[in-house]
Amino acid sequence: MINCITDMLDIIGRKFYDRKSVSDKSTSLNFLRLRELSKRIGAALCDSGFYKQPVLVIADKTPFSVAAFLGTVYSGNFFTPINLDISKIRLQKTIDVLNPKAIILTDKTFMDGISFSAKLFISSELTNYVINESALKKAANKRVDTDLMYVMFTSGSTGVPKGVCVNHRSFVNYITAIDDALGFSETDIFGNITPFSSDKSLKEIGLMCLRGCSIEFIPKDIIKSPGDIVSYINEKRITIIDWVPTMFNYLAKSKALDNFKLEFLRMAITGGEVMYNTTLNYWRNALPDVTFINTYGPTEITGTCLYYKISKTFDAHAPLPIGIPYSNTDVLVLNENDQIVMGNEGGELCVRGTSLAMGYYNDIDKTNELFTQNPLNNNYPELIYRTGDLVKYNEVGEIMFVGRKDFQVKHAGHRIELQEVELLATAIEGVEEVCCIFDYKRNFLILYYTGNYDVTDERKISAKFRAETESYLRPNKIFHIEKMPFLANGKIDRNALANSHYQ
Repeated sequence: MINCITDMLDIIGRKFYDRKSVSDKSTSLNFLRLRELSKRIGAALCDSGFYKQPVLVIADKTPFSVAAFLGTVYSGNFFTPINLDISKIRLQKTIDVLNPKAIILTDKTFMDGISFSAKLFISSELTNYVINESALKKAANKRVDTDLMYVMFTSGSTGVPKGVCVNHRSFVNYITAIDDALGFSETDIFGNITPFSSDKSLKEIGLMCLRGCSIEFIPKDIIKSPGDIVSYINEKRITIIDWVPTMFNYLAKSKALDNFKLEFLRMAITGGEVMYNTTLNYWRNALPDVTFINTYGPTEITGTCLYYKISKTFDAHAPLPIGIPYSNTDVLVLNENDQIVMGNEGGELCVRGTSLAMGYYNDIDKTNELFTQNPLNNNYPELIYRTGDLVKYNEVGEIMFVGRKDFQVKHAGHRIELQEVELLATAIEGVEEVCCIFDYKRNFLILYYTGNYDVTDERKISAKFRAETESYLRPNKIFHIEKMPFLANGKIDRNALANSHYQ
């Protein structure tokens, strides 16, 4: 019976023991070596007496990091991935919430200035640790599928990171549902650029263990050059990329695909933010044989819950569907009275099913606020997750993203979505990345954009809005910036813009 990711790894690892599993620029592990290294790490945790405890894994994008995650699962504990570029302040806040019992890292000096009580495990000391099969078997026999697999930290509105708790059952359900919907095989190779602090990376690790796919970590120095990215993807014969829209836009604005084709790519997946059609159309025109998929879903439902296979061209102003649910996942679109919406009425997207996370680590109040009883069911306990996202159905039953409840503002007497302003801006020639924020003190819409300033300056954008949109959708201030600020997960850092000196 498969009830966790290491069960999948044991099966696929025996079948494809000599096939490459995960690689970076300097190191490659086949499935045999990956299982062995994972068990060594798991045995070290078992022999230290840890069980069902939080383990912090602080590591760069390497095959060892993947083994550390899997080894933690083998030991019956649960992990939290931390990137090496994390700030000391955020690291301390994360440790304060999680209170890890063990920390796996490459260099103990990384923890200088940090208050913690966990036992440190240095990666170089774990690679040759003797595997204790009896201890690992004992941990496996005690494990149930509702035990935690990992805690993924996201930003919190109060400044304290939120730790989303995902159990084994939810993760296995999620990975198998994605595979059913999109179809992967042992011949697929993922080109990974996403930090471990994003559930996109964990999804790829799960599919690797389920199907025998392999993962190539694209080096950071290569990501700095669009041409080098294309060359690397071809060199490694990468077949699938799963990136945030920002990365697709990065290659599109550099025209990286004008003269080079991604020879082996068969599927391109995006999600996490709105994908603008100007970027999408560039990619689809350059790679007409590639399947493009738009996905949607917050960390609180393990990863994504909706997908849309893009089969037609959308003009610049048209919204892109976020699609239909994966199997064994149900979505409810509820209006302000907690009733199912009718027709093209909009409402909040809520999710129910096995994919739901268990809540927030060490934060019962926040858990109870967002993981609530299904208002359509008064007969027995049934949780839904309230995403805070506003959506509606189109004429063929696909779900369309409208905006965030907290991105919905009242401007000039009208309730509007900030994404609507952004969508209008991206259709203007010369504009590349955009972000619209709302200044509540002055009741101002403020639009930030990057792009070719010679083609499109602030006055031209303002004139375009005046000519083509209603007054309440027109930004009060427009700023051209050289570079958009981004969070570690690839999303635009709206708080940084809100606090910028431009205002």
